[in-house]
Amino acid sequence: MKLGYARVSTKHQSMEYQIENLKKEGCEKIFSDTITGYNKPKPQFKQMLSEARAGDTIISTTVCRLGRGSKDLFFLLDELEERGIKLFFINNPELDTRSANGRFFFQLNAIYAENERMRTIERVNLTLDARRARGKLGGRPGKLNEKQIRRLKDLYDEKRLSLKELCFMYEISKPTLYKYVRSNN
Repeated sequence: MKLGYARVSTKHQSMEYQIENLKKEGCEKIFSDTITGYNKPKPQFKQMLSEARAGDTIISTTVCRLGRGSKDLFFLLDELEERGIKLFFINNPELDTRSANGRFFFQLNAIYAENERMRTIERVNLTLDARRARGKLGGRPGKLNEKQIRRLKDLYDEKRLSLKELCFMYEISKPTLYKYVRSNN
């Protein structure tokens, strides 16, 4: 049986291209997750692995759709090999894991996928550092303005209202409330 797997990292991305190609490849069942590929449980991926049997082929568009950590990908390759399950990658047909060369190229692609992830993190951090150096903070803008923060602090100090009531009044969570009352604004 041919089992397909598609994955995107965020809900803003589309996996339409992947699913279309998996169907063209003849996948009888397609599993998909919308979750980052590194150190996060992928429920549909796990389901696919539990349904896969000896003689089946797991098909994906590229190695990085299965994961971004080389250690995890190497472990996956060994597990599937022990179970008699093949891997096939539509965009990289040379990664036939039944041969020594195929395993070698799979491992290279796994290392490349992890390196690409690390480079992305590096670029994001460099950009954030540059913004901070220019006085711009990253992240979502604060929910409350300075006047609201002062009033919140006063109400918090008076202790007439519960934390729950303050959170409800300002439509914020407890961690956000604590962030505001502990700030020096």
